[in-house]
Order: sequence, then structure tokens, then C-alpha cells
Amino acid sequence: MMATATNKSGARECAAGILGLGLAYGGLALHVRLIADFFYLWAWGGWFLLADGGNRLLFGRSPWSDSPRGTLTLALVSIPWWLFFELLNFRLRNWAYEGLPEPLVIRWCGYAVSFATVLPAIEEGRYFIEGFLPRGPAVSPRREVRRRWLGTAQACGVLFLALPMAWPRLFFPLVWGGVFLILEPALMREAPERSWLFRWLQGERRAGAALLGAGLLCGFFWELFNYWASVKWVYTIPWPRGPKIFEMPWLGYVGFMPFALECESFRQWMDLRVSRASSSARAAWAAGLALFCLAVFAAMDRTTVRSFSSARF
Repeated sequence: MMATATNKSGARECAAGILGLGLAYGGLALHVRLIADFFYLWAWGGWFLLADGGNRLLFGRSPWSDSPRGTLTLALVSIPWWLFFELLNFRLRNWAYEGLPEPLVIRWCGYAVSFATVLPAIEEGRYFIEGFLPRGPAVSPRREVRRRWLGTAQACGVLFLALPMAWPRLFFPLVWGGVFLILEPALMREAPERSWLFRWLQGERRAGAALLGAGLLCGFFWELFNYWASVKWVYTIPWPRGPKIFEMPWLGYVGFMPFALECESFRQWMDLRVSRASSSARAAWAAGLALFCLAVFAAMDRTTVRSFSSARF
């Protein structure tokens, strides 16, 4: 009975997702301004429903069905998480935004909703990829985790973030690996059960492999939906100059894999911090992150946005 109910809800979700994607592409083709200007958000709404419903149908579970509240929390946390990279981009100058609406409230709400999709998308992709990977006992040899390795990894993570800030044109790709090199050793010390890297070193490669696949999967759809949008980002990276898949040079898709790993590292690290914090500390965290988001939104308007749309909404 439970499986039947899950299948039905999954089928309804898939149908709603297909309808949402059809509405997005149909509105784009017919030049419906409200849909065309916010195509990316319409498309991602449809994608999320289709992915979540597909996970329910195929595997009997999904991030939303497992924890609706957790998914909403993840979406909220996703905003400051991506804004950390927007902050780095003030120095890197690797991407810029074009055609954003002039009204500040609409533009900032668009920032928030767009960036709220990042972590939930990686989670949906992880569920999907993991569902196809074989289950069973670890077959890879275990490796001892030595404490000095953890310190070395964190030092490398700091270096991965510092070098691009000093020489952005040369070292900019390193930012997509710095965070997990810092956070994973912290998780391995405090709560190794939360660490995908700890499980990888213990021979359980399923979680890490699923994250790598999720990064590529989500990266493809991020670039696909952005390519057709009138409000979009464009890349200004100094290299590589090779052929592109949508707006992204093909070699750039490699970066989505370590990005997915650090998304999971951040998610687990943040969840650990919140679970151990008092209610007053959580409120302080929320207020601080909200102020951080507003400050970065304002800085993006001055630094990262290339052009605004004069259309009235």
C-alpha cells in the first residue's frame, strides 16, 4: 500500500514537472515576457519536480519525501553558500550576469530563488545517481586516516583559495576544490559518519561516486537552462578557449564534480554546526547570514551585473 501511494505521488510529481518544463519552453518559444525573462526559474521548478518524482518512482524515496522541512532548510542555506563563490568572483571575474530586471526587489528575489536551487539540485542528483550504483559491502581496501594528513589537506585547501585570490588568471580553477579540503578533515575529526571522504578511505565509494555524477548531471542542466534564458550568466574565464557546450567551455564541466563534493561537505558541516547550537545561536547565525546575503546582493549589482532590462514587470 505504501509503495503504491509513493508511486502515485511520484507519478503526479513527474507529470507536474513535465508540465512545468513544457510551460517554460512553450513560453520561451512564444515570447511570453513573464516566462521568457524568468525562464531559468520556471525550468528549474519543472526539473526539480521531475527529478524528485523520478526518484520516488524509481527508488521509493526522494529528498522531498524523506524530509520536506530539510529540503526547504537546504534551499535557504544554499543561498549564502553560493554567495560565497559570488564573493570570490569579485576578484576572479569568471562570470557576469546580463539582462537582469531593474526593480531591486524583483532582482534580489531572483537572486535568492536562483541560488536556493543549488544544494537541493545536487541532493536530487545524488539520490538519482546513487540509486543506480550497486549496493553491498565495501570491496576496496581501507586506508588508515592519519591525523597529519588532515592538517596537510586543510593547508592545501587554504592554498587552493589563496592562490586564485593572488593570481586569479592562473589559478582560478582551484577555488572549486578548496572548500572540501578544509571541511572534510574537520568532519573526519568531529563526526566521521558525516564525511564522504572518510567513507571513501574506508572503502565505501558509493557516496563519493554519486556526488561526482550528480555534479556533472546538475552542471549540464544548469548550463542548458541558462543558455536559453534572457536573464543569464556569461563566462569571462581566461582559459580554456576551446569549444563550448552551451555557455561553458567543455573542459569547465570537470569543475562541477569537485563542486558537488564540496556542496556535500558544506551541507554536512553546516548541519553539524546547527544541530549543536542553541536556539539563540541559531537565531544569530540566521541573522548574520541574512545580512551577508543582502550585502553580497548589493555588491553583485555594482560588480557582477553587466546589464539591466528596462522592461516593466
